[in-house]
Amino acid sequence: MSSRSPRLIAGASIAAVVAISVLTLPLAASAAGVGDQSSAVLYEASSPIGTVLTDLTDDDDESTTVALPFSINFFGSKYDALCVSTNGTVVPVPTALDGCGDDYDVDLANFAVDNDESVIGALLADIDPSEEMWPSSIPIASVSVASEIITITTSAPHGYLVGDEASFFLVEEHPDLYHGWTDPVATVVSPTQFTIDDTGSGIADFADTALAGAVGRLYDDTIDDSDADGLADDGFGAVKQVYAGATTFEGKPAFAVTWYRIPTNDALNSPVLSNTFQIVFVQEPTTDGVTLGYDFTTQFNFGTLTDSNDGYDPANPASSCDSDTPEDCRWSVGWARWDSGTDTAEEFELFANAPVSDIVDGGSTPLVLNSLNSAVGGRYIMSMTAGVTGGYAIPALATVVPAGLPVTGSDPAPLMAAGFLLATVGALLLVLRRRRTA
Repeated sequence: MSSRSPRLIAGASIAAVVAISVLTLPLAASAAGVGDQSSAVLYEASSPIGTVLTDLTDDDDESTTVALPFSINFFGSKYDALCVSTNGTVVPVPTALDGCGDDYDVDLANFAVDNDESVIGALLADIDPSEEMWPSSIPIASVSVASEIITITTSAPHGYLVGDEASFFLVEEHPDLYHGWTDPVATVVSPTQFTIDDTGSGIADFADTALAGAVGRLYDDTIDDSDADGLADDGFGAVKQVYAGATTFEGKPAFAVTWYRIPTNDALNSPVLSNTFQIVFVQEPTTDGVTLGYDFTTQFNFGTLTDSNDGYDPANPASSCDSDTPEDCRWSVGWARWDSGTDTAEEFELFANAPVSDIVDGGSTPLVLNSLNSAVGGRYIMSMTAGVTGGYAIPALATVVPAGLPVTGSDPAPLMAAGFLLATVGALLLVLRRRRTA
């Protein structure tokens, strides 16, 4: 061996340690949706998949039926449509003329028995598209004034539809606004811009940068539970809406239902919190004959979960929990088979043992950083083959660990051990090199 070999080996060992260290760092989310904390939710290039289910717009505790682009075999029966509810459930139904239940804050078994139907819970809770909601603080990028018409440009989409009118106020008092200008009416002219007609106020005498760097908020003071149009668009999708439409996944026909930035129903609900989640049916080659429908896999995808209100009581799964204590609440995700002969349900629920306070973003075991049968954080996959459930398991949710360690449920021990071994070898070879050249 030449005198250069130990150095080369040591260098390679150190490089391997560096590579392993990089692998153990949490990966940044690359999801396209506004506010998504994971890459799990499937989207079109610039919007959620499909179109808005307008029957569910601004309505609480409602359902509507959409046709599937392919039949599915769900627990041994053929279904050609899905009944979708605002409360995070999907019920396979024979035709697009059939309806379904829209219960909430119960577990999947009780839902199935109460409504006499098998059910899929994308996230079964008291979800409410009509709930009041508005954006959090809006950083102001620039301000211009012409003839006392103020044009304010925000550094991110503010969340209101072009043409809407809303009130505007500064989150913190700005020292330059001493003229008594409060809560003026703002007209939205683009996803990142709105104007204020302040004729007669003298604002034109101010420097054009009077508001630059300040933080403001748009809000609609006419919003209530029956008219929640104040926040309708974030520049990517229509907020507080349910989307549905055909797509493909890895070259296979698929159908996605997406609840996009929808809050829960609660009197104490924070207007800046919402949940984005999705269920995707992916057609698989049939093993049971097309007369019964096709086999499929189902993705339960979670993009962001910040609204932890509501759920069912694990001590009494037929009733709701106290939403003031999310540690006592559970969310239903998975599916349940209703048996008409015995009026009972076989349940395949994923998170029955996980308190809502733990699985939301920022919780100890967030859903967006864990997975089941998938390498994508926030994605949980089950299958139905010949009408039989496959891939079901209660996920072992990994606790969030400090930066530098995996956050997707992977065991860091083997990588850490390998890194330590390579570092030791590298150090040893460096010592040998020094002794040899001494």
